[in-house]
Amino acid sequence: MDGQQNPDSVDVARAAPPPVSVINRRALVLTGFWGSNAAVAAAIVGGWGIDFLWPKKLAGFGTPVDVKASKVPAPSATGQVKQDGADNPSRAVPYPGPGG
Repeated sequence: MDGQQNPDSVDVARAAPPPVSVINRRALVLTGFWGSNAAVAAAIVGGWGIDFLWPKKLAGFGTPVDVKASKVPAPSATGQVKQDGADNPSRAVPYPGPGG
């Protein structure tokens, strides 16, 4: 057929092929199922992690606290609180004194 159409033939419109879906229904449902299971598992494991990080045997406000005598400044102190690493002046915290 060298470029000519048969005069007896009729052009028939054909439907376009259906569009290719980006994600099918099965993949969507499976992803939702496993994703929700992973989110619940992460919440449970995260809760256990917080429980392990929570300080144990924490006393209420106003309970006695043991402090070494070497950590308590004398009443005539110059205003520096003695702490770990006190040999480094950049880490020293000023003592505001009574009344702030």
